[in-house]
Amino acid sequence: MNNIYLDNAATTRVYDEVIEYLASQYKDNYANPSSAHKFGSSAAAEVEKAEHVILDFYGLKNDDWKVIFTSGATESANLAIKGTLDKYDDISKAKIITTAIEHPCVSKVFEYCKSKGAEAVVINTDSFGRVDITALENAVDEKTKLVSIIFVNNETGIIQDIANIGKIIKKKNKSTLVHIDATQGYLEKLCCDDIDLISISAHKFHAPKGVGALIVRKNITLSAQMHGGGQQNAIRSGTVNSPLIGAMGVALDTLKKNDPRQYVKELQEYLYKQISDKFGEDVINSRIYEADYAPHILSMSFEGLNGSHILYNLEAVGIFVSTSSACSTHSKDKSVLENMGMTNKRAQGTIRVSLSEYNTKEEIDIFTEELSKVVTKLRKLYRVK
Repeated sequence: MNNIYLDNAATTRVYDEVIEYLASQYKDNYANPSSAHKFGSSAAAEVEKAEHVILDFYGLKNDDWKVIFTSGATESANLAIKGTLDKYDDISKAKIITTAIEHPCVSKVFEYCKSKGAEAVVINTDSFGRVDITALENAVDEKTKLVSIIFVNNETGIIQDIANIGKIIKKKNKSTLVHIDATQGYLEKLCCDDIDLISISAHKFHAPKGVGALIVRKNITLSAQMHGGGQQNAIRSGTVNSPLIGAMGVALDTLKKNDPRQYVKELQEYLYKQISDKFGEDVINSRIYEADYAPHILSMSFEGLNGSHILYNLEAVGIFVSTSSACSTHSKDKSVLENMGMTNKRAQGTIRVSLSEYNTKEEIDIFTEELSKVVTKLRKLYRVK
């Protein structure tokens, strides 16, 4: 049996078009884009082209927004949060707000800022993982400098109502900056009307690892977190990686052209039915018919079992899933699912299946059949009913 890759929320297969583009850039357009000569200008043009593609993909105007290229969403989130707070001489006077279900690239930065004296408020969610809007509204005040919210949760796929959230925040304090972690939201339309900063990572949408961006309104100033040669308007120094940046643009262009959302949604619904038929709906955490979820993620839990044991047994037959966010696999912190109110016993038995346009219904059939064998075996082994 060929390998079946169902861990696309961790990273994705790079588009063929992107690989071809990268090969041509590394071979023929490899100059430093900061160089003053014509060869450097050719590389710089690829960076500028990618910026236009990114802004167009998110429906943003070049006159109002700028793109700061980074190594990925983790650096982008750090730049957004720390870059905002570093502008203030007395960080203890600053208040920042986030949610209980953020990716570590946000939650860990909030912990760091709190250790430096900032007031860091964490808003809880309901059992679906939707932010408590009333609690958020009550938390925003004249001290609030920044609110950071994840758009699509990386473990369950729940989508936050960003349009409403942004509006509420700005109504309470129009000076509060709103940062959105849009890393997993590439298949969803993001309303940016009341948003100021957006983090993305290229390897989530079929581009290479090691490149991402922070999309920022042009009227916003940030304190640099990397100092050096002054590239990217001195916000993010370091040689600009024009091949990877250009590849990100090519990937978004290809994604827009392919428009795989409907196909991936059909796969998700097919997977949901297969799992429901085999195990019952109760095992599924991503309740896609009761709330808004991104189409590429489906979380499920087998109470009494260990998700890692399920993962390793599936891996033995060439099927690859994850237990949670790949970025938090080694963390001892309370999980996103527990922060949503799930018991630790159920959370321990969780696996996450994440899809892409490269997956098929035939693969889902094989996965479901093999998962049934694994769960049956493990339940007998651990005497779980």
